Amino acid sequence: MEKYRIILFDADNTLFDFDKSAEMSFHAAASALGVDCTDKLFESFRKINDSLWKALEEKKIERKELYTLRFRILAEKNGIQIDAVRFNSLYKRTLSDCSVLIPGAVNVIERLYDAGKRLFIVTNGDYAVQTERLKKSGIEAYFEDIFVS
Repeated sequence: MEKYRIILFDADNTLFDFDKSAEMSFHAAASALGVDCTDKLFESFRKINDSLWKALEEKKIERKELYTLRFRILAEKNGIQIDAVRFNSLYKRTLSDCSVLIPGAVNVIERLYDAGKRLFIVTNGDYAVQTERLKKSGIEAYFEDIFVS
């Protein structure tokens, strides 16, 4: 550990429990829109969302297209009427508020920080969501910066 002075962390499923946060946020957004949010509906969303993020990584779609497309596809596949733009907006807002950390993450961060390591976050997530989650988590002070691809 002594030879590394700079440590890079991914945000999702490294520091933050993205799976739990996504589920909580999806349920909250659906509820706010009056959508009956079942586990089956969330699982459908998760699969659609994962496939679109993979398409983004493969440069088959643009990031801004991904955000509403996932909810349009969800509506089509599940026979529900939703405003995809509004659902996305609510989902991202609730996700920004959801900063569930992976157990032990704070301990690791504190130990590295106390050892004089320079800590950074690198992520492919949404910049506004990631920075807000970092602030609300209580670990922001340990990191010098966040980089979003």
